[in-house]
Amino acid sequence: MYKDPIVQKYLDLIEDNRSDIKKFFNGIVTKVAASECPCIMIGIENVEVGDFSNVEDEHEVNLILTLVTDIRKNFADTVRIDSGISKVVEMLTGRGDDYKLETKSILNILRNNVNIDTTNNLRTDIGTITAVTPNEVAIGRIPEYWSTEGTIKFKAHFFQER
Repeated sequence: MYKDPIVQKYLDLIEDNRSDIKKFFNGIVTKVAASECPCIMIGIENVEVGDFSNVEDEHEVNLILTLVTDIRKNFADTVRIDSGISKVVEMLTGRGDDYKLETKSILNILRNNVNIDTTNNLRTDIGTITAVTPNEVAIGRIPEYWSTEGTIKFKAHFFQER
């Protein structure tokens, strides 16, 4: 299976900063075992390439990070549902009383590590809006199972000679 090197750089960054993530997936997967949660998957949403100069292209790679914290057969226990959703929010966009992102929040990790690979000019584009959907309850990750999930959509950017 293809493993995108840009996606891998971001997975490595998060893995270096979060010891509580059990599994990292290069690409979006449909089946996740409960024992692998919390897990992160990053996939490419789309790629835009345009001329930058007469010898260079500008690449914008739109990525979607999905955090899955819990998978279960049913959601009859609302206390557990609420705690699962709360965990997603905390891990993606947790903030202190001063509204600053917590050091270990995934959004903070992405926003404060802009230069991902200086050798190849890969950086996180913080000049564009990073969209976070931190509290999803989904069915279908595994057929007949529910999951608590959240997503972050962000952009990787680099220039490359043709």
